[in-house]
Amino acid sequence: LQQGRELGTTGLSRFESLTAADQVLTAEEAVSVTPDLMLAIESAGVAISKNARVVSIGSTEQQIEAAVLKCQEVVSECTREWFAGEPLREAVLSPFVIDKTEVTVDEFRLFVEENNFVTLAEKQGRSLRVEPSGLEANPVDGLNWRNGYAGSSAQELGGYPVTHVSLDDATSYCEFQGKRLPTEAEWEYVSRTPQLLDFPWGNEWRPELASWSGPAVAVASFPASASGHYDFVGSVTEWTSTPSTDGYFILKGSSRFDDNVATIRLAVQREFLPEYSGDNVGFRCAQDKNDWASTP
Repeated sequence: LQQGRELGTTGLSRFESLTAADQVLTAEEAVSVTPDLMLAIESAGVAISKNARVVSIGSTEQQIEAAVLKCQEVVSECTREWFAGEPLREAVLSPFVIDKTEVTVDEFRLFVEENNFVTLAEKQGRSLRVEPSGLEANPVDGLNWRNGYAGSSAQELGGYPVTHVSLDDATSYCEFQGKRLPTEAEWEYVSRTPQLLDFPWGNEWRPELASWSGPAVAVASFPASASGHYDFVGSVTEWTSTPSTDGYFILKGSSRFDDNVATIRLAVQREFLPEYSGDNVGFRCAQDKNDWASTP
């Protein structure tokens, strides 16, 4: 359903096969779930909180058309298929908060030291280094979160977002903190606000407000987004807990290796296998709450 499959409009068939998170419905943005709608959801065996919200995610037809045209300025063969993962749809969200910044190298180091944790890249003895063009990634022996930034140690770059972490590595960190990874819908709802912004600051691309097509920077090096968060664009792409198809998981946000404004947009989906580990991927955590007081 999160991949834009056809949804029914009446009856319990709308709620069959929905999981406990990111249930997809048809509704207006950011409104309370009505008693009748709640009863229908519960009758279908889906448990969500009584103060859930129905929120819009994805892009309108006009936004997708504009993205295709912008994309073709850089890549002539760009088509609508590049944006197939972002049709306008709705999701039911229970109260939550999402971290203001991505997890840093220093924060991850404390977790590793306290738990004697070994990442997948360390176990395998290698990780991927993305070429400056952003078009190719090659395995490098001995590469992991400790030396993830070329020419610098983890101690030197403690405030930078941690990289070379797999989905399981990221999940383990968040769980140790009493948190979890955000879902795709949660990440997009906070980063784009109910106004479905293309970028954290608005709908116009402003290259001076993000780390893109260039060197890495520490977290929160640029102004906060409209929701009070940092680095939803640029720096690193972020894991979510939302599965895609064929064993892949959805990641959100662009990395510093991206240079196509159309694919830097917040609505864009990226998909990697859970064991992926590279210098373009990091994460932030989310946490369930009893109410919406802490969520923008």
